[in-house]
Amino acid sequence: MFPKIKEIDLPAWIIGAPMDDGVPENAQSMILKVWLKKLKPVFPKEPLKELYWAAKDLDSERMGRLIAQKTLSPDKSLQELLNKS
Repeated sequence: MFPKIKEIDLPAWIIGAPMDDGVPENAQSMILKVWLKKLKPVFPKEPLKELYWAAKDLDSERMGRLIAQKTLSPDKSLQELLNKS
């Protein structure tokens, strides 16, 4: 997958558990947005685990909306964004 992400100039979502050495086999999946040709992070600095737990019970449309809102407004709290969506 990494070669495909490198050749396109678009953001990509990676959904899955970390694959580093020492990570337990049953580690929880994470959601990561990457855009390799950008120089700055595209995703807020807030831990992704908190975003995942806040959105895990939402339907896919509301989850996508929450992730987009958090990406565009990283200073707003997740609770504030959840109340809006």
